[in-house]
Parts: sequence; C-alpha cells; structure tokens
Amino acid sequence: RLAGGVATAATTRLTATASTTTPHGRRFAASCEPTLALATAAAGFCGLGWMTWRWFREEEVDFIVVGAGSAGCAVAARLSEALPHMRVLLLEAGEDDDVPEIQTAVDYFGKVDRVFTSDRDWGHGTEPQEGLGGRGLYWPRGKVIGGCSSFNTMVWMRPEPVDLDRWGEMMQDKSWGYAGMLPYFRNAETHPRAQENPAVHGDSGPISVARLDHPQHGSAAHVVTHTFVDAGIALGHPRNEDFGAGLVGVGINDVNAAKGRRCSAAAYLRRANACPKSGELSSRAGNLEVRLLTQVTRVLFNSSKQAVGVEVCEDAHDEGKRCRRIRARHEVVLCGGAVNSP
Repeated sequence: RLAGGVATAATTRLTATASTTTPHGRRFAASCEPTLALATAAAGFCGLGWMTWRWFREEEVDFIVVGAGSAGCAVAARLSEALPHMRVLLLEAGEDDDVPEIQTAVDYFGKVDRVFTSDRDWGHGTEPQEGLGGRGLYWPRGKVIGGCSSFNTMVWMRPEPVDLDRWGEMMQDKSWGYAGMLPYFRNAETHPRAQENPAVHGDSGPISVARLDHPQHGSAAHVVTHTFVDAGIALGHPRNEDFGAGLVGVGINDVNAAKGRRCSAAAYLRRANACPKSGELSSRAGNLEVRLLTQVTRVLFNSSKQAVGVEVCEDAHDEGKRCRRIRARHEVVLCGGAVNSP
C-alpha cells in the first residue's frame, strides 16, 4: 500500500498545473511535473523497501511449532517428513542440550545440582499449598531442546491399555483408544523386543528403548532392583517381563537411553539432521528449521479467530528486544508443555 500511495501521488503531480496571476496582471501556468522515470523509480524504490521491511518483520512459513520439547520435536519432525514441500519452523525459548549432566543417563544428582534452576530450566513453582504448611512446590520444566525429556529419569512407560480405551470412549473417537495409539508407540521407539513381539514394539523409531537390565544399558539394573522384583513375586504378584504390553505386575522397566547416554525427544531432530549443536542458535535441514532462544510471546489471530502466526522475542534471555512476527500459512501448533501451552 505504501508503494501504491507513492505511485498515485506521482501520477497526480504529473498532470497538475497551477494558474497564477502576478501583481502586473499577467498570467502564467506553473507546472510541477516530475519526469515519469523519476516517479516510477520512486515508486519502485519504496515498494522494494516495504517488501524488504515486511520480509524481516513478518516472515512467513507453512507450519509454526512452538516449543522443542517432548511433543514439539516429534510434531515438527513428523510434519517435515510427511509434507516435504511445506516449510516447518520449530521455535524454542531455551538452548541446546549439550550439557554433561543432561546427556549422562545416570548422573541424576549432578543434574539436580547444575541443571535444575539453571538457564535451561523454566523454574516454575506452585502457589503456597495449605496441605504443605503454606509451602510451594518447585516444578522443574525443561527450557532446552528436548524439554522435560532432557530432565526426567528416563522411565519409558506407556499408559495402561484399559485406560486408553476409556479415553477413546470419553472422546467418542477410537483413534484415542489403545488400538489407535499403538502404531504411534511403535513408531516412536527402537526396542530390542521388536523381533519377538512386533505387534507391541517398534524397531525403527528415533527413541532407543530397552529394559534397564539389557546389555545396551550395560545391564545397569542394581541388585536392589532385582531383590525388589523377587520380593514382589514371593508375595504373589505376577512377574511382568514387558511393561510395554501392560502395566500389571512387578518387573524391570524400560529406559530411553543407550550406552550411558540419554535419548530424549531431541532424537527426532537429530535423525532429521536439524538439531542445533553446542553454541548454535539455529539449524536447518531441508524443509525443517529449528531456532533457539526464540520465545513466543503471543499467538496472532485473524478476524475469524483463527491462529495465523506468532509474535516472538528473538533473545529469550533479554525479553522485549528484537521482537517481530512470523506468519503461518497453514497452522500454529502449541507444544509448550502442560504448564506453558495453556
């Protein structure tokens, strides 16, 4: 519109003349006509300036995924796989996951000391709780690639099939039931039990999963763990050899790690070669781009109340600077976690 306004003004000036009478009574016509070339150049220059300004201020992609946590990494990677001609942008307020206490599968207390309450933690807390004598609770939430899957203790446990079936009934949609969800559980994992039980486990997913006593974990299950399981069996509880098939009984659970290294949701991005490395603020592979330290401050809606983009602050440690808008041609997907998304 700015370029159009300049062009209209220039055209008006090309045809305008002013008739003036001098004090001596003589009349002359004063023309204020710029050349057509000059007017065209002015319009073109302003138009280019407007387009350049809009490009840097309001970038446009096909899909915007907010939050590179457990859900966001999976959603963005799967979208880019399924829609190779669509541009997918994954925005994360935190940083990369190249932190020894995050990557080391067994150093939980080191993570408590050096990761929790750090700049890779949102550091949420609850309101004072009457049942806790007025104390609030600390809620660590991952502000990092992988989100809380970079924070947790890596217990890989599916919901009970009966619970999922009830969920499907409540939703009146069988795709939310156990049979509808099972293919997605399989697609997420690479499990050593896939060959003997392919109906339950997957063998080609990005997340490496195995029981804690499996060789890929160095048979890491502690003697106390084995003793606990044996005690449960002695009390009459059924032995559960595979919690992926159901949760009833006692046994050794699966862990999402391999060779002493955590396997978080960031594995989806690493498989796509789009996971930012140490110190990088962005990474792009094909149609998938990941940007770090980019905090979404609000979702933009059109007059029909449809989400059409987001406003972002491009330095999440310095909120309020370098804020701009990014438009989505198709969808905005919120994956900020149970606390941040609502």
